[in-house]
Amino acid sequence: MKIKRLHIGDFGIIRNQTLDDLGPGLIVIGGPNRAGKTSFMQVLRYLGYGFPLGANLPPATHEYHVEATLLSGDELWDLLISGYGKPRVTGSKDKSVSAASLFGELDLFTYHQLFTISLDELRLLPEGVSKGEQAKLQSVLLGAGLADVARIPRLKDELDAVANKIGGKHGSPDVWMFKPYHAVIQTGVAQRDAALEQMDGYRMKVDQLAELDGSIEELKVRLQDVQQQVIRVEILLHNFSDYQAWSKLDAVLSEPLADALLTHYPEGLLEKAKALQETHEAALIDHRDKLGALRLRANGREVGEWQAVLLARANEIELAHQNLSGIMAHIETYERQLLEVQSEKRRLQSEIDTLEPSWEGDFEVIDQIITQVDPDRLYRTIEQHELLDQASSLYGRLRGIHGWDVGTQFRLYGIGSAIALLIGIIIGLWQPLLGLGVVVIGAVGLGLYLFGRSAANQEAVTSRCNVIEQLLDIARRTDWDFDPEDIDESSLRLQAGLDETQKELVSYRRILGLTEAAKAERYPARLTAVQRLYERIQSLRRRDRECEDDRDRLYSALEGLSDLISDLGYLVDAPQATAGSFNQMALVIEEIRQHLQMAKDVEAAQRRLASIEQHVQELISEEFSLGEVAVSGDGRDLAHQLQEVIQAGEKRVFYANAMHERQTLEQRMQHSLGRREIAALQAVLPDIAISKESGIEERPAGEASVPVWNRLYEEYLSRGDLEESLRRAEQDSLAIGAELEELQQARDDLHREIRALDTDQTLTQAQRAIDQARSQLEPLALQYGVYKVAALLLDTLYKQFLAEVKDTLLIRSSDLLREMTDGEYQEIQPLDQLTEAGFQVQLDGGEQLLPNALSRGTIEQLFLAVRLGRIQEIEPALPVIFDDSLVNFDPRHAHQAVQAIMGLARRHQVFVLTCHPELVDLINQVAGQEPIQYWHLDRGVFSLADGPQLIELLGLGSFGR
Repeated sequence: MKIKRLHIGDFGIIRNQTLDDLGPGLIVIGGPNRAGKTSFMQVLRYLGYGFPLGANLPPATHEYHVEATLLSGDELWDLLISGYGKPRVTGSKDKSVSAASLFGELDLFTYHQLFTISLDELRLLPEGVSKGEQAKLQSVLLGAGLADVARIPRLKDELDAVANKIGGKHGSPDVWMFKPYHAVIQTGVAQRDAALEQMDGYRMKVDQLAELDGSIEELKVRLQDVQQQVIRVEILLHNFSDYQAWSKLDAVLSEPLADALLTHYPEGLLEKAKALQETHEAALIDHRDKLGALRLRANGREVGEWQAVLLARANEIELAHQNLSGIMAHIETYERQLLEVQSEKRRLQSEIDTLEPSWEGDFEVIDQIITQVDPDRLYRTIEQHELLDQASSLYGRLRGIHGWDVGTQFRLYGIGSAIALLIGIIIGLWQPLLGLGVVVIGAVGLGLYLFGRSAANQEAVTSRCNVIEQLLDIARRTDWDFDPEDIDESSLRLQAGLDETQKELVSYRRILGLTEAAKAERYPARLTAVQRLYERIQSLRRRDRECEDDRDRLYSALEGLSDLISDLGYLVDAPQATAGSFNQMALVIEEIRQHLQMAKDVEAAQRRLASIEQHVQELISEEFSLGEVAVSGDGRDLAHQLQEVIQAGEKRVFYANAMHERQTLEQRMQHSLGRREIAALQAVLPDIAISKESGIEERPAGEASVPVWNRLYEEYLSRGDLEESLRRAEQDSLAIGAELEELQQARDDLHREIRALDTDQTLTQAQRAIDQARSQLEPLALQYGVYKVAALLLDTLYKQFLAEVKDTLLIRSSDLLREMTDGEYQEIQPLDQLTEAGFQVQLDGGEQLLPNALSRGTIEQLFLAVRLGRIQEIEPALPVIFDDSLVNFDPRHAHQAVQAIMGLARRHQVFVLTCHPELVDLINQVAGQEPIQYWHLDRGVFSLADGPQLIELLGLGSFGR
């Protein structure tokens, strides 16, 4: 058996922790001190048994809660422990078994001592095991059938003790339980010897006693007859009222109808009939009420036909009702859209008026503008007009630019220089210096003047060229043909172009509704505004068409509703695509649907009534059609026939109650009879005449008392007769009793005289006492011998068995100890007294040692080996838990112990709990390729890890220190 999953909901420090996919072999759980390892071990220790009260367990926060999934063979089982309850185990398809069966019916003590191994278990007397439980522990550890053998010495001692209580150690007749009987025998022998000395004189008195005994017996018979008569009369008086009531009930039950109903009326029929009657009446009332409610709404219609029409078109009505909310939503959307269209239309008209009042908000004006105005042509005309107007301005500048010819300028300079030279020469004739100055000044001054004029002329030329270039650029961008060589002709063509563009702009101005003073840049702005209005008008027209489509669809749906309403005979106005009109129609549809539901309710009530009437008919025709008590089939309605069934049933109940009451009276009268009353009735049976048909003579008097009383009561007419008869019988009883008492006194006196002389009687009594004592002593002697022989046989059997099997005990445990100690200790043997706790070990050299001569580590190895060997003998293979069991092992022995545990994990699921990283490291080294699962536990929280991680979390130190 393996634990596949473990969930600890509430146990000590551990809460809401789940260990999923637990490995089938070795599972190492490491954690520091007080991390919850001991709590986890306690959970596993009590998993198959439940948590006991008073077991010193860690407390729960609220209530112990543990769940586990167990694998046993090929089946999975779910185990649950809540609080202190026993484990509940369930499997697939709600199968359940006991937890004990999964744990091999192993008791809790054995599981704790073998499968949950802590340091406490690895010593001579584990903690929690009292000295009185030593034998029990030793039986668990020995196993292999020796648990029963180990009880033989104790059983032998118990048998000896029982035998000793009977006859002592040697069985002498004058000791213990033999002694009283031996003393009686001795006394009887003495009495017998003394009685033989007397023999003569009492024969006459014996004869007198016989005559007196005969008279007494006759009186006793007479007294008994009188006393029985008294008892019989007392019985009749005591039960007089009950008998009177019984007689009346018997007369009622003797009616022919009583037997017929009690015999033939079926059991449970009355309850069925009453239930059906109640159901039938309720169904009738329900049908009448629903039909009446529908009739009130008929408004003169024939109810059946109207109901049929409603039911025939029920699907159409339901569908129409279901569509009301959708149609209403459609109408609301349509009205909202229509309102938005109208609002948008008014806004557009207002904006058109604002843009140009003369248009009066007419959408067709906008349409005409969009149709008549080509935006590209307008923009081109405006651009061309602006360029041509710019060219006209450039023409004005061109005409104002004047330049000089360069050759003319040089000629003027030569003439002026010549004149200055001539004047200088003339003056130089008189004034050479002055003449020279005039020549120089004239030449230079004229040169400077000419140079300035030349520069100004160059600037004019450049300006003219720029203007011409601009004019050429305008000509390229327009349809104007510009010829720089023929400026005048070009000017004419320019003016013609200006006139043509101006004419087009005037046309556009009129179309766009602009004033004469409007500048060219106003044209595009006005056109843009018109275009925007046009786009909105187009959008408005699309939405208006959508509204019209919605209205058409609504009209189609509304006309369908209107047709349905009209076909069903209801009045409604012509449909309109408005909320008000639709609400009126919806109210009518709602009313129709209510009427339909009423029609359905009537139909359901009709079906229910028909079904109930069918049940009534079946009940009457099938269950109650028996002879005298059959219901009359005279054609009356079912309710009347059902009432007949109920009345017959109530009569049967009356008769059944009468029968029960009669039986109760009979039982009460019979229970009033004791032994003496029954004896008194039996005494009178032979004297009264009872017919054989009654069968009274075949029954005991107590059972036949009522018929007997019938005969007895016939002798008495009233209670007074009974009382008088009782008085006379009691007087006779007193008189006979007094006479009998006198005779008995005389007999007692005669008995005393006879006993004084009766030697034979003394001898008889003495022999009787001897024989009785011997008969009682004989079984005691036999019992004594049985116990003694049984004790001897058990002692012999125990010694023979021990001699034969002692050397073969604990072979597996010896092998494990030999491996863990590297052969230092060769063999483990039980002590000579098997029930005595402990073992003896044999060294390699043959020397045998008891546990008190071993070191602590060796003792722990010894008891670990014993437990591991014992575990391997038990089926099934249950989980094993080690809680830091190797802490006192040195490294070499710890290595061997871990190897033994690894071998155990190949068959069992093994949990190793530790706080020592050295042990984890050692397991990791020894394991090699063996699969091991590692868990880290810290303050009650579990987490998966691998070997190196767990070693690091615990902190590596020195193992065994």
